[in-house]
This record gives sequence, structure tokens and C-alpha cells, in this order.
Amino acid sequence: MFRLLAVLVFTASSALAQTKKSIDKLTAIAPALHSCFHPAAAGSEITVMFTFNRKGEVFGKPRITHTTLAGDEEARKAFVAAALKALADCTPLNFSDALGGGVAGRPFFMRFTVRPAETRT
Repeated sequence: MFRLLAVLVFTASSALAQTKKSIDKLTAIAPALHSCFHPAAAGSEITVMFTFNRKGEVFGKPRITHTTLAGDEEARKAFVAAALKALADCTPLNFSDALGGGVAGRPFFMRFTVRPAETRT
């Protein structure tokens, strides 16, 4: 089920790829990817493992390594699709030459989390 979603999301073109601003620090990668994450529901989390090439493109297929999904089956599928779509839409990232050479081929574990809204009494 999740593999099919991954294939569908990553075969789509990356029309919203962020190529404007050069990324030269490791700490800027996660915020760049999170900026494209737009889940419909809260209360779930997913961890995705993937690698970049030196150009900032996702190399190979991302793998889902952990999930805690809330809601019905449709909501769970939508959350997984939103995480994979964030990777597809935000890549390739515009790495500086130094950062691209440093991160190419190294595994990244990205966690996408939306906590449930707190209820106040």
C-alpha cells in the first residue's frame, strides 16, 4: 500500500522544486523539506529514510522506516502521501558545492509529525 503511494508520488514531476536559495548548512535541509509538508490531519508521524545526490535530488526510492498513524484508512494514506509529496515537491534542493559533496549518498532520516491539538479544560 505505502510502496504504491511512494511510486506514484515520486513519478510525478517536481514542479514546486526549490531552486532559488542555495543551501549550505545541514541544519537548513529539514526546514526546507518541512516547508512543503501539508498534511490534512493531526495525530500522526512518519519517518522516511532517503539519500541525496550532490545536486540535491533524492537518490533512489525513499523508505518508510516508522509510522504511527491516526484516523481511518483514508486519513492514514493521506498522511503518508503528504510526507512523500513533500519530498517530491521540494527536491531537488539547491545544495552548495561543499554541502552537496558532503551529503551525497549518506542516509537521511526525516520525521514528519503533526501532534493532535491540545484540549483545554
